Amino acid sequence: MNKTKKAEDTKRLKDLLRKGKYKTYSRINTVSRSGMSRTIDFFMAIGAGEMVNINYYISKTCGYSRNKDGAIRVSGCGMDMGFAVIYDLGRVLYKQNGSNPGYKITNTWI
Repeated sequence: MNKTKKAEDTKRLKDLLRKGKYKTYSRINTVSRSGMSRTIDFFMAIGAGEMVNINYYISKTCGYSRNKDGAIRVSGCGMDMGFAVIYDLGRVLYKQNGSNPGYKITNTWI
């Protein structure tokens, strides 16, 4: 992926989150038999009960792979992996001079 396209996708995601209430929703779709990976969908509320899938933008911004259904593949266990993805997203979107200014995005399970 070229840097221009990645920058455009990152800007688009930042704009989407700015328009909302900085709140994302996640849903675990599958967990591997070993429990070491899972696929997760991420959504953002854009209106009264209306949700938009933001998997594409998260995967391009943070470098996560997606499965054939478009869900984000996450490896690891022993922690809330939805939180881990959102934390990583916040770190990428809102870093200032190499440091994270704090949480700007919250996540809720659906």
